[in-house]
Amino acid sequence: MKIEGIVLLIGLTVLICGCTTQAPVTTTTSVPSTVPTAMPTLSARTNAIDLTGIWIGTNVRYVDPSDFRENISISYNITKQSGSTFMGVKELTKQSDGKTYAKNFTGVITANGRVYISDEDQGYNIARISDNKRLEVVHLVDGSADYPRSWVGTFLRPSALNEATLPAQIPDITGTWTGNNISYLRQGNYVDNVTARLTITTQKGPVFTGKKEVFKPVSGRSSLKNFTGVISPSGEVYITDEGQGYNIGKFTAPDSLEVVHMVDGSVDYPRVFLGTFNRSPVTSSAPPAGITRNVTGTWIVKNASIYVNPSGYFDNLSASYTITEQNGPTFIGFKEVVKPSDGKTYTKKFTGVVSSSGEVFITDEGKGYNIGRFIDEDSLEIIHLADGSDMYPKTWIGLLARKNN
Repeated sequence: MKIEGIVLLIGLTVLICGCTTQAPVTTTTSVPSTVPTAMPTLSARTNAIDLTGIWIGTNVRYVDPSDFRENISISYNITKQSGSTFMGVKELTKQSDGKTYAKNFTGVITANGRVYISDEDQGYNIARISDNKRLEVVHLVDGSADYPRSWVGTFLRPSALNEATLPAQIPDITGTWTGNNISYLRQGNYVDNVTARLTITTQKGPVFTGKKEVFKPVSGRSSLKNFTGVISPSGEVYITDEGQGYNIGKFTAPDSLEVVHMVDGSVDYPRVFLGTFNRSPVTSSAPPAGITRNVTGTWIVKNASIYVNPSGYFDNLSASYTITEQNGPTFIGFKEVVKPSDGKTYTKKFTGVVSSSGEVFITDEGKGYNIGRFIDEDSLEIIHLADGSDMYPKTWIGLLARKNN
């Protein structure tokens, strides 16, 4: 899978295989205090912020495993918007050859002003909007050879370019971050007490590079891969892995990160984990609290709208998520989607996790990531992202409501 640039959380890390005895499924149904009990209704999406027009990047910082660059020339031209969904063209001028390259994208804006974009070919973008004229964007792409790569920058409408400001002070996060007590989920198999280590070797402002080491309990061996990452203006950490994988993290203390790791993919995939990473000299960490609510059952997608580039806009997407098994904050299941283009129903497996702040992350079999947040005990606002070619990129947003038994 490939992603260009998503936000949060430091999304994610590791490659593991093997089976262990499954822990009992937690069935607590109380709503944690960290989860909002009320939000704006999602049934009407006509009042979303109008994002159409050109957004120009300022103070864009870019990194791949071999180089750091600043003031990269990038712009987003949002050409069409319907409610909370939109599409357009991104242009990027490469410093290596001075040429400008263009790619299509699709995106959505959530009720709380978070923007998610899927790119043609490869890449994800995660942003926050402020003052209706400023986008703080993180871009992520995992992969091999020339990858992974990440960048972060501020994007303004042309009329607001004179209001561009210097980047905020960024904390130094270099060093070794060790995660213990990690529960790892690979389709159908749970592995507890996985050990992973993130070593951030070089940092320039909000962008950084490093290496990840993961100990695989089944084989008794460790795997090593490069990564690049960014710190968003709001303090979230995003990491893109060599090979495959995204990590979304947020600080729970100055030297402690809660990290979600996600990898979509084919037969051996998808996989996901949630863990707490502490910066050395601390060598152990308590397991993340997660959300112990019971999320098993069938969740029906309602009021969903989608742009599929280049096919166009579709409303009232028909889809459902069935969560069949849960182990603490992690779960597995299958998704059924009726494609607007041919009216046929397609099924794919998924794995997922609920973070301690009540956000839901799901990785799809084949291709795709899903990010949700609880509105109440039985409803979620859900975002689906898939980069790529052919019928891609596609991005949709909708309400996910638990089906009454």
